[in-house]
Formats: sequence, C-alpha cells, structure tokens
Amino acid sequence: MPTYIIQNDDSFSQDILLQEEDLHHLLNVLRVKEDTVFWVTNNKGYKAKVKINSIQPFSCEVSEVIQAEPATNITLCLALINQQPLELAIQKLTELNIKTVQLMSCERVQQKELSTHKLKRLDKIMVTAQKQCGRATGMQILPPKPLKKLLDPNQHNIVASPEYDTAIQTLS
Repeated sequence: MPTYIIQNDDSFSQDILLQEEDLHHLLNVLRVKEDTVFWVTNNKGYKAKVKINSIQPFSCEVSEVIQAEPATNITLCLALINQQPLELAIQKLTELNIKTVQLMSCERVQQKELSTHKLKRLDKIMVTAQKQCGRATGMQILPPKPLKKLLDPNQHNIVASPEYDTAIQTLS
C-alpha cells in the first residue's frame, strides 16, 4: 500500500486530510474498506499508521506515529541525459533514499538546460516514487548547473569518468 503525503504537524494531532487525488486513489482505485490500515507522512521525517473508520463520509484515525529513517546524506550530480532515462533515474534515486539530486549540464549532453515544465515533471515523478516506496521525506531536485561550478575544493567530490586524470585536471 502506498504512503500518502499530508500536511500535519509532527505529532499528527490534527485531522488527517488527504489530497483529492489520494482520496480518489484509495476509494476508487484500491477500493479500500473500513478498518483498512495505510501509512501517511508529513514529509518532515515522520510517518503515521492510519486506520479508516468510515468511507462515507471519509474519516480515519492515527494509531501509531514513528520517526522514519532519514534520507542518506548524499548529493548526487546527474547529467542532463535524455528525458526518459532522466525520469527513470529520478525514480530510482528516490527509491534509494538519496537526499539531493543536483542536475548538471555537461559539454557532451544533448540537453543544456531544463525547462520549468520538465523540472516540475521530475518533481512529480519523485513524489510518485516517494509514495510508492514509503519514503518519509521528499528528495530535493536542484536545477541544472555547469559541472565546473559544482566542484567544491572543501568537499569530497567524486567524478566518474573514463579519462579520470584528464577530467580532474581540466576541472581544477
């Protein structure tokens, strides 16, 4: 059962209000019944187990609140590859619990920039993957920057390149 994102405080003391599309998914796609249990997250690292009391009108109650596993503190730089593989990469990185994806423009990629529309689409794919895998926080997707601007001499940078020595020299 997917995890649904709600706007609640850390204690989940407020009523659980699902978004319209999530409520539609529960009632019309999954066809849940009373006493069905599912998970919700406040997207701040907390998850709550929720039990449905009534379908019409919809009401539910929180039975358990847990602090979920935090995202792995990794920022992965991902080149602007073609859209379909890029979307698949975002989905899989979300499932791997990566904290941040920094998109980057490189010399030999077809896409040099990413439109606002495509960036929003990537964010929507990330949210869908987050719900599916039960992750308690969203993955941050940062707009593209050139690779040279991303390397920080004060941080640990790993560059994967077949010409490793050449790549490091040219980026320094």
